Amino acid sequence: IMRDSAFSTKQIFLIRKIAGIYLIFTTILFSFNLLIVISAVVRGRSEVLLKVLSSTLISSLSYLITSLIAYIVAEMFLTGFKLRQEAEFTV
Repeated sequence: IMRDSAFSTKQIFLIRKIAGIYLIFTTILFSFNLLIVISAVVRGRSEVLLKVLSSTLISSLSYLITSLIAYIVAEMFLTGFKLRQEAEFTV
């Protein structure tokens, strides 16, 4: 993030893009682990099922929280950008 133009549309776009990438990664990770869980159920391995399911939920939840925080930061930057524009027009 650049110091002079922290509240620019370019920065907002980049932060939203990072959040979107995290969300896509979370979806892919969760889908892949869901396939592992399904194959464990088919094979009848319940001990693998519990381990994979718990690690899947924890990792997916952490990436989901990270992407939501990034979206919140992007919205904060958007609000700052709008406030800066209003301040420039007020003077």
